[in-house]
Amino acid sequence: MCQLLANKIDLSFLHIDIDRNGVIERQDLLGLAARLLLALGEPSSTSRGQRLLGAFDLFWDTLAAHCDVDRDGRITPVEYRTGMLTAFVDGDRFDEVFLPAAAALAGVADTDGDGLIDRPEFQTLETVLGVAEPDSRAAFDRLDTDGDGTLRVAEYLVAVRDYYTSPDPEAPGNWLYGAAFQVPPPRRG
Repeated sequence: MCQLLANKIDLSFLHIDIDRNGVIERQDLLGLAARLLLALGEPSSTSRGQRLLGAFDLFWDTLAAHCDVDRDGRITPVEYRTGMLTAFVDGDRFDEVFLPAAAALAGVADTDGDGLIDRPEFQTLETVLGVAEPDSRAAFDRLDTDGDGTLRVAEYLVAVRDYYTSPDPEAPGNWLYGAAFQVPPPRRG
């Protein structure tokens, strides 16, 4: 397994474990969806709100099926890493489950529906995910590959794919959550 990919997946665990109890449970994903909807001003009753809630619920079902080895309704960091690699990196579930969840998230983040995620929209999204402002700024700057000050929803989805599946250290999507993904340099001496 590529250490870079493992680091990125390990970091993403922290974004989902919103109650910080060390495991991911269904209520973490549904709570995260509710927080995103609230922060982005999208009612849960709208089609975009319902799409996000449904996509996150399906994402939980897939995570539980691939990660929750002991079927206790709780996914540990080790179970999460193993299951993510099996289902989404080495498996075929990314386009079927993960991409629709990311697309629903991007749809809610694009608050004005123009197909673009601007810096404030991206910052709100990242704040809910627990990303520090400097990391969010760095992420936006790296992901805005054409330098127009916005991310097309399609650019965002490519970044999500890169982040969760690419072992390439140069992939722009590695910066989705800032520089925190980087493997620390070896200690000298």
